[in-house]
Formats: sequence, structure tokens, C-alpha cells
Amino acid sequence: MQTRIADYIPSNSPAFSQRLFDFIGIRHFTFQEVLYHNTLEDIPVPLWFNILPTLWLLDELRSDLNEPVYIVSSYRSPEYNRKVGGKSGSLHLSFNALDCIIKNYSSKEYRLVADLLKSCDLDFFGLKIKDSSLGIGLYPNFFHIDTRGLLGRKSPSFWIEK
Repeated sequence: MQTRIADYIPSNSPAFSQRLFDFIGIRHFTFQEVLYHNTLEDIPVPLWFNILPTLWLLDELRSDLNEPVYIVSSYRSPEYNRKVGGKSGSLHLSFNALDCIIKNYSSKEYRLVADLLKSCDLDFFGLKIKDSSLGIGLYPNFFHIDTRGLLGRKSPSFWIEK
């Protein structure tokens, strides 16, 4: 049986999540938003660190846009990933990817978001986050972001689904 973060902290621990988010500088998202449809018990402990650079980048994007950004998909179990038609190598399985929407944005505006992400050159606790480490996917109603290069996955990756 895999160790899960919930084995170490209570699943209703807002104090823990707030301290973690304060420490890494997350200002615009709550722990529940990042969990999306999951609970702490759903996500294996070793995967938790995978999402932090992606979430931090999304938080920076949210600041730059000065628009609310909503997470609509985060971690996916293998069963849930199959159910929603996700790819077998999806970074949602590794808790490194986020799918997001910005209300009233068109596919053209999501392309501008992608361009903004491609221009990033940031430092997250010594990890370089730049276009060469990102996965960015554009869909008609949402965008996908991950920091695949930090996990040793082939990057950069950019795609548009119609």
C-alpha cells in the first residue's frame, strides 16, 4: 500500500495547507481548488511535490493576467484518467498538470496566455521554469499547463486541440 499525505496530516488541515502555500508564495489558489475533485487520501505522498512548480507558475500567471483562473482538473487516478479519456502518459497521473479556464476567454485569448507562458523565465527554489520545461495545451474551452521538463519528461511540448 502506498503512503499518502493524509497518513501524516488530517484531511481537514487548513493550517497545513495555508503554511505550505504561504511558504511557496501561492496567493490566488486554495488547497481545495488544487485538489479539485480529489481528497488528500487520493493522492500518493511522493506525487505532492510534482504539482508545486506548476501551481506556482499558474499563480504567477494569475497575477500577470489580473483575472481569476479556475482549476478544472488536477490529479487523476489511473481509473479516473481512463474514464475521462486521458492519455496513458498524462501528467495528471503524476500530479504535475493542471487544466484551467478563464471565464469568457476565447481560443484566441488562450493563445495569448500560451504566448505569455512561453516567455516565462522564473526561478522556483532553484528550479528554472522556462518555456523549455513546459507543456502547454490549448483546447477550445480551457488550457493545460505542466512543468514536465522538471520531471525529466520530453519538453517543451505545445499542442492545440480543436
